[in-house]
Amino acid sequence: MRQVISMKAVQLLFFAGIGAASLHAQADLFKKPPEDVDQALRARLNKFYQSYVDGKTRAALALVAEDTKDLWFDSDKPKYKSFEVVKISYSDDFKQASVVILAEQMLKQRMGEFLMRVPIAHTWRLDDGQWFYYVAASARGVKESPFGLLKAGPGEGGGLVGAQRADLSKVFAGVWLNKSNVRLGGTDEVTITNDLPGSVHLTLELDKFEGLSAKLERSELGARENTKVVFSFKGNTNGTATLQARVVIAETNQAFPVTIKLD
Repeated sequence: MRQVISMKAVQLLFFAGIGAASLHAQADLFKKPPEDVDQALRARLNKFYQSYVDGKTRAALALVAEDTKDLWFDSDKPKYKSFEVVKISYSDDFKQASVVILAEQMLKQRMGEFLMRVPIAHTWRLDDGQWFYYVAASARGVKESPFGLLKAGPGEGGGLVGAQRADLSKVFAGVWLNKSNVRLGGTDEVTITNDLPGSVHLTLELDKFEGLSAKLERSELGARENTKVVFSFKGNTNGTATLQARVVIAETNQAFPVTIKLD
């Protein structure tokens, strides 16, 4: 089964706690960058991240700063389905930039593979008139998130958005359903488990159909806890009907579909 999940980049960046910029950097955020500077950076970004889409990341090496090349060589280089530059924040008189992209990747979960748009934060700087991807020394450690401590991967910016892919997989596979189909002639249930070290909030969406109802037993699920969605049908389909429910996880903006077959 394949799920498509569109995550809120701003929400995850908040969770990651990327950190506050200096007063000088904050002032630059309100200035429009020179057009030639912005175009030059975007051209380099497109070349760098397109290499991850093409599966030819060696082409990105020429865009990596000398002091970051060893880290980049050792870093995980996942295959992107696509990418989108969603935010550029300049600092140091437009000689440095914090860049956020949404990278579309496939992740495995207990219920199968799903397509996810992952927000990733990187830093870039001008060296001899050219933009290069780099990792500051302060970003090469361990960051806190509501899901626990995440170790920054080599060549990444730290925190949730810069964590190793394995850590991302743990976060987004941390809440799971024991099954994705129910068949109703009466009642059935689905169990939701939270394996994350923090609480999550759940909501339930249900297609409307006369006689069909569903109840989420708990809307907040603590660490290592589980709850149930109880489905019930009292009515007549005059045949077999197929509907859908969705269990939505607020913290990760995941929506897990449950197919409902009515007899």
